[in-house]
Amino acid sequence: MNIKGIEGDFSPIDPLKGKKETGSAKQASSGKDRVQVSGRARTLFQADQAARLDEIRKRLESGYYNSQDVTEKVVDGVMDDLLKSA
Repeated sequence: MNIKGIEGDFSPIDPLKGKKETGSAKQASSGKDRVQVSGRARTLFQADQAARLDEIRKRLESGYYNSQDVTEKVVDGVMDDLLKSA
């Protein structure tokens, strides 16, 4: 059996080829990335964190973390970590 190579020009495609660099493109190519988080996103994140903390407090008060199931899961996790680091 003979295998022949693929013929033609298969160089990578450059989507910016031939386009003038704009201010945002210059900023992106400078190596300094930026992320802006809106006030609404911050508020939603804080609300989610508060809800998670409330749930943890309720579980602590109810004794959930003192159950056999939780204890076994914690022990299994610790054993897995110890065995990985050994």
